[in-house]
Amino acid sequence: MSKQLLFVCTGNTCRSPMAEILLKAALPSKAGWTVASAGISATLGSRASESARVAIAECGLSLENHRSQLVTPELVNSSAIVVAMTQRHMEKILQRVPTARDRLYLMCSFDPTSPKGTDVQDPFCGSLEDYRACRDTLQHAMPGLVRFLASE
Repeated sequence: MSKQLLFVCTGNTCRSPMAEILLKAALPSKAGWTVASAGISATLGSRASESARVAIAECGLSLENHRSQLVTPELVNSSAIVVAMTQRHMEKILQRVPTARDRLYLMCSFDPTSPKGTDVQDPFCGSLEDYRACRDTLQHAMPGLVRFLASE
């Protein structure tokens, strides 16, 4: 199995693309991981939402080239680690790929300050502040995720 990490959200236009670009920026260059994202209900080829692009640009990063993709069993099976934004996403993944259980994690579980079972809130159709709050939630989990990946 490749050293690929897959982030999963609903439409692959907000949370998972932001997580993908934040992790790519946080990982050491020699980490050996590839990072991707997909959505449970994604429309193929959609751009990241405007507010997600703005929130990420404020960190000096870009989602301009992001295009959404649908979660498929093949994509899950080719990923060593799958990180879902919510408990519901985890359930949907397990319905489609029951063998993913041992490789499936909740994003906020990597943030030691988040209560167990905390979901990353969906900013879709919200204000720019909602997108910034989502980005900040993802950023808080990144150090723990990077440490976890270093141990894998």
